Amino acid sequence: MKQLFTFLLMITVSLGFSQATGTVDFEVGGIGADWSWTLADVDPTLTVIDNPYKTGNNTSDKVVEFVAKTTDNNWALGHSMDVGSFTFDASNAVVKIMVYKTSISDFGIKFEGTGESGGTIASTEIKVANTTTNAWEELTFTFPSGDYNKSFNKIVLIPDFVAPYVDGTDRTADTTVLIDNLQTPLGITGELYKVSVDMTDYLASISPATVGVNIFKKEPGETGLTQVAAINEGNNVWSHTFVDIESGQFAEYIWIAYPSTGSPVYESIVGLIGGGALENAVATAIPTNEALNTDYSSYANRAVRSSGTGFTAKTYMFNSTKVSGVTYTELTVDTGTSGQNVVMDWSANNWSQYHGPGTTDNGDGTYTAIVDPTQAFEYKWNNLTTSTVEDLTSCTSSGTALNTGNDDTSGAAFANRLQVAGENKSDTFNTCPANPADAYALYFDFENENNFFAVGDGTHSTAVFEHVTTGGNSGKALKFGGFSDGARGYNYIVQYDTGTFDYGQAASAKVTVDIKLTDKTGYARVDWTTEAPGSGAVSQNDLQGLSADSYTSYTADLNNLSGGQGLFKVFFGLVNSGVTGDGGYAYIDNLAVTLFDSSGNVLGITDLMENSFVVYPNPVQNKLNVSAGVSVDQVSIFDLTGREVLRAAPNASAFSLDVANLNKGLYLVSLKAGDQEMTTKLVK
Repeated sequence: MKQLFTFLLMITVSLGFSQATGTVDFEVGGIGADWSWTLADVDPTLTVIDNPYKTGNNTSDKVVEFVAKTTDNNWALGHSMDVGSFTFDASNAVVKIMVYKTSISDFGIKFEGTGESGGTIASTEIKVANTTTNAWEELTFTFPSGDYNKSFNKIVLIPDFVAPYVDGTDRTADTTVLIDNLQTPLGITGELYKVSVDMTDYLASISPATVGVNIFKKEPGETGLTQVAAINEGNNVWSHTFVDIESGQFAEYIWIAYPSTGSPVYESIVGLIGGGALENAVATAIPTNEALNTDYSSYANRAVRSSGTGFTAKTYMFNSTKVSGVTYTELTVDTGTSGQNVVMDWSANNWSQYHGPGTTDNGDGTYTAIVDPTQAFEYKWNNLTTSTVEDLTSCTSSGTALNTGNDDTSGAAFANRLQVAGENKSDTFNTCPANPADAYALYFDFENENNFFAVGDGTHSTAVFEHVTTGGNSGKALKFGGFSDGARGYNYIVQYDTGTFDYGQAASAKVTVDIKLTDKTGYARVDWTTEAPGSGAVSQNDLQGLSADSYTSYTADLNNLSGGQGLFKVFFGLVNSGVTGDGGYAYIDNLAVTLFDSSGNVLGITDLMENSFVVYPNPVQNKLNVSAGVSVDQVSIFDLTGREVLRAAPNASAFSLDVANLNKGLYLVSLKAGDQEMTTKLVK
């Protein structure tokens, strides 16, 4: 839902911005311009346009144009659920709207919502005729007492309700009605706090799969819980909006399901969130302003905590602390014996004696814990049945798999498993973890610079490229994007080139990478392309739909490799919407490549020159830097005709070349070190 407003108090954008006039103005950056409308009866149109009549009492820039055709029904309409949830009462039951018409006809308006039993309820449908033509006029709609204390979340507009309704299509000519400035009566500012519940999993567990939903709530200053109907948002989601919770105060609530048969079901999540409970880790990821009010033993109420600014909370699953639409990371441990109580002790609660996440017994000697995909931490498995905590102090520290050392206070040795955010893992109880890089032909965690560098697409190169600590995945990652020139298209800006290496009998490869998008201000996506020896671009993977601020793992299968020697390249690009500064940013982490023979067996690389030749910056202006793991005997630069335009014999592993005199264009850089050779592209 893009915007929220309340007819009782005022209109508020979901980010907490308050508009004191209480007006839906349809302006760019205002309220209502991006609402989604459904048109009905039969084929009218509804469009936000420039105001063609900026005169009289309406000089605003944008208005809504509604066109009803002669083929449409008399009651042709548009409805939207982007209005949020609201309730009429005796002091606030008046709605106003400005119209511009070329003829006299009724303007109809009504509202719809969900009743306590789950069915649809509707307000009175009120029709008011304009009294003037070819001028802006404000119409007033006063709703009767029968509509008080009902919750609505859909607005229905019938801008040209034609009489006398002989056959339902009495409109003699296509009619255009302009609409603007939908107003609340008082325009009093107020902050809205919207909460929602997803009933999908619960509905799948009952038959018939029909349900009504209420909210059981206690607001600041109230002594007991009261029950009201929730708003049906569609797609199995119900919501409620709290209004004006003072800073530092909180409202508590739980959801109640009313199945069509059987007794009501009140949420009870206290057994899921304590130490050793299945959703313990998930519950710790709940934002502070949506935190639970619980003693971890007898009650656990959801809560909305105010800091003075309204917000829309995450949508949680019914009877759970899981967030709707989130795929949770799974960590599985094999103890060899089923029927045990296995939990995780972890750094998130400073290794509390009350433990961290619990597990699900899979019945085959393995146990699975779930954690939020943004969580990174240290942990050990603890078998409460046998009173055995893992002792991994004899293990060797292995990259991102283990943290070993001595405790700063006691000096005692420790060895903790390391969890990278979003990484599904399988452990063996009390067994040393393997180095993640051991299973791959190439593996990059970007804790060091590695051999990645920024390149342009030959036209646009105005992109940010940084090696950063992201705060998401543990450690460092590569950040790129933020195009400032409004460039469209595939801007391949991050590239890795190895030296020449032997694929052996490799017939296929698998590439996995963690990607996060953030600061998305519009349309942005990430693609990657891989280039194998002699085969060109063998795979391009469109990664649309990335979640902002959440690392997600992606896999590409590369088939029909030719084997033998050659280059292996991975390209990443960010597609810009064409609006200045609209490209967003992307982070990449934990890039891994695995090779397979024709039978699907994992292969190693026999002569991999990882972390050797790096040529940067790319594109280059005046000075080209080269870094290599070995001494470079010769470097040559060729233009696309094959003509050698520069040669040097540096006899060094790191050096710079003056390329200021080269013309702008695309070049090939050839580097030789003994019997090893690499060629890469260079943009000037």
